[in-house]
Amino acid sequence: MKRNLLLISNSTNYGEAYLSWPREYIKSFLKETTAKRVLFIPYAGVNLSDD
Repeated sequence: MKRNLLLISNSTNYGEAYLSWPREYIKSFLKETTAKRVLFIPYAGVNLSDD
């Protein structure tokens, strides 16, 4: 079984919406596959603040 991976080092850049910066990469990746299911594994949570 062939598996394709899209590895993203962070989901959010400071001051941007969640997954806004990699959105086009994700769209492009999904267009190139016939996958019917996608697994998303968040591996860390960081609170971005000015404090």
